[in-house]
Amino acid sequence: MAGSKEPVGDQAAKGQQRSRYDGQIPVRVRTASDLLEDCARLILDDGTFIGSTELRILGLLAEHEGLSISEISRNLFVDKAWISRRIKLLADMQLVQLDRHDMDSRLLLARLTDEGRSRFARTMQSVTPVYAEIVAGMDEAATITLLDRLECNLRNLNARLRQMRSADAGESSPHLSKVSGP
Repeated sequence: MAGSKEPVGDQAAKGQQRSRYDGQIPVRVRTASDLLEDCARLILDDGTFIGSTELRILGLLAEHEGLSISEISRNLFVDKAWISRRIKLLADMQLVQLDRHDMDSRLLLARLTDEGRSRFARTMQSVTPVYAEIVAGMDEAATITLLDRLECNLRNLNARLRQMRSADAGESSPHLSKVSGP
């Protein structure tokens, strides 16, 4: 039934009704993402402008000494220009240093400074217990498998939609009816 509503999750406990569209996966993922981002901001915002992307960069550099902007972008699935701006910010904060590549002086490699390594370790001490609370009661391996599949499906759909958009450049919008399954 199009307008039917049924209680879901916390709303069921409170006797509230949720639209059947609120239960769709994209809506639920977006809601969870918004809540996760807000929690991350509350945990990480110490007035020095380090956010989740910066923390991910520090973590990657803690594991891999000397990466280029392109390598960081590829590993984190974040736009190269955005990574470049975040690296500059981290360098200004003296958490990251940029060195020229030994073999190709055009290439800059990002490395953690001692302060960057220390800041990452301190931040992870705060984040780890919160992460445990986020994933409490979940089968982490199954959740990661689910998220990997969702990301793969979305990347494929995104690529097809972009391809359709460029093919239909003369039209005002892509026609979703042209989208076929994988």
